[in-house]
Amino acid sequence: MSIYRFRVLIDDKSEAFRDIEIAAEQTFLEFHNAIKEAFGFTGTEMACFYVSDAQWDKGTEIPLADMGFAEEGTVPLLMHEVEVGDHIRDPDQRFVFAYDFLHMWMFMVERIGTSEPDESVTYPRVVLAMGAAPDEH
Repeated sequence: MSIYRFRVLIDDKSEAFRDIEIAAEQTFLEFHNAIKEAFGFTGTEMACFYVSDAQWDKGTEIPLADMGFAEEGTVPLLMHEVEVGDHIRDPDQRFVFAYDFLHMWMFMVERIGTSEPDESVTYPRVVLAMGAAPDEH
């Protein structure tokens, strides 16, 4: 089992970011909840991850719920069904995380390290918090 460390930067003038560690076999739903908690967001808004590249282009979507917007004949893989490790392609893997489609909070999520698990630690966990997060609403 690998532990991935991601830097999660909110697209906001605050430039707040959090470093979050998560196990490869944990789901994107667990990652979603960790990001919300790390930034003090408490709502139950819709959200999705996009597998991204070095230019932050959005690729495969991993939504919180099926909203019926998938391409004809395809069913999206939902956050609770997909493990984070399933989409790690390179050492600098990036994701874009969109939360609350009304306020459209955008987060840039970049893998910054990999380590072995510490059996005394519960993952996911925040290991670094910089800057004050904006108010969710």
